[in-house]
Formats: sequence, structure tokens, C-alpha cells
Amino acid sequence: MTFSISRRLLGGLLFASALTACNSDSDSSSGANSTPVRAEPFSIRAVVSDDDGKTWSDPIVLRDDGCSRDVGYTRTVQRSDGKLVTAYYFCDDSLGPERYVGVTIWEP
Repeated sequence: MTFSISRRLLGGLLFASALTACNSDSDSSSGANSTPVRAEPFSIRAVVSDDDGKTWSDPIVLRDDGCSRDVGYTRTVQRSDGKLVTAYYFCDDSLGPERYVGVTIWEP
């Protein structure tokens, strides 16, 4: 899994969101990533770190219902209440071939 640039959150956590889905051979405990491969499940994921990026959490699945490999381009902001808003380019079976910018609001 390949992750975008990390950002520091309120409370000191680091955050990174996934750009692509890939095989499941990633070692998230060391921050190491497998070679990125856009493969099922097509998803948007995130990880957090409480030790300045030395180690990362297991991936947090924000979406796992993408209809093709044409997903990603994540951007995340933190609201004043601490919740995160992650925006991304996405497609799913409910809209057929249409692509759209979706958002997920979540807590780290």
C-alpha cells in the first residue's frame, strides 16, 4: 500500500491516507510498504502513528467498495472537533461508470 504525505493532527498523531489498494503483504508495523499494485479490493485507507512515524497502525478502511482501480487522490483535513474529513476520487457500482469526488468523515 502506498500512502500520501503524513500530517500532524491535534493531539500529536501523524496521519497518512492511502493512494492505492494493493496486495496484503504490507508490514504496517515498520512503516514498510509492498510494491503498490492496484488490485481488489479497490479501497481508500489510512494509517496513524503516535511515535512520529516510527511505526504505523494497521490500515483503517475508509471505503472498500470501489468498482475499479480508478480511485485515490486523497486529501484530508481535520475539523475543530477532532474528526477527519478525507476527500477522494472514486467510483462504485451504485453509480455505474460515473466517477465522483466522495468524502468520509471519521475519527482516528
